[in-house]
Amino acid sequence: GIILLLLPWLLGTVLANRMLKLEDPLSALSVGWASGWLYAIMGINFCLLAGLSLDHAIGTTLLLCVLLAGALWRPKLHWVKPNLHPASWLFLAVGAAAVHLTANTILFLNPDDDFFLHSPMMGQMLKGTFPIINPYFPEIMYGGHYARDLLMVVAARLSGTTIFGVQAPATVALQLAAFLVLFTALRRATGSQLQSALGTCSVFA
Repeated sequence: GIILLLLPWLLGTVLANRMLKLEDPLSALSVGWASGWLYAIMGINFCLLAGLSLDHAIGTTLLLCVLLAGALWRPKLHWVKPNLHPASWLFLAVGAAAVHLTANTILFLNPDDDFFLHSPMMGQMLKGTFPIINPYFPEIMYGGHYARDLLMVVAARLSGTTIFGVQAPATVALQLAAFLVLFTALRRATGSQLQSALGTCSVFA
């Protein structure tokens, strides 16, 4: 099940290389992780709105991820070496470790202040209730504001764990993706590894 979590990443990476011309694996993989799951959640949400069950929505979307990635794979994808200075690799390693540690620490010491609302919403989706109903005002149905909740539900279903068990890993993974996307975007815009590192630090420090 956990391997299935990589399929949106595969699609996102292929799209980043093919459509955005990101031939640097670091750029394509980081953008692919963030965008791939965005596409997947949008697809799953569309399937749910169309009346499919959660499992069928997930299965249909993952199948489409594989088919689209396979269709875009040919002709063969072209890759180039990242060509980063050793100091840049060191910055990325230390920065990623700092983001991982900080995100985990914040999650465990300061739980989200709106978890009392989003936890029941995730529970509803796991049980097949869709559209989601406000747990405190049942006359209100949600038309949005549940993308992260749906991501956690899908991650929990595919990994075989609970929504509480996936909160930290999924959130940290997204934080790491944001860190790498920012660095690679700044490098692409400025052409300077030093400016990219300083700009990334200014956001995450």
